[in-house]
Amino acid sequence: MMPQLCRVSKQITRLGKERLQAARNLEFERATELRDQLKKLRESVLISPL
Repeated sequence: MMPQLCRVSKQITRLGKERLQAARNLEFERATELRDQLKKLRESVLISPL
């Protein structure tokens, strides 16, 4: 796996965990922000040339 892709994968995992924790803490605005960040990050991986 390319180093950049590995970093992005770790970042996606971290943001996903943060999002779940925010939702558990009833921090729905924060969870929504994290969801949007995750979506953009995932899309960037799919669009960018490997």
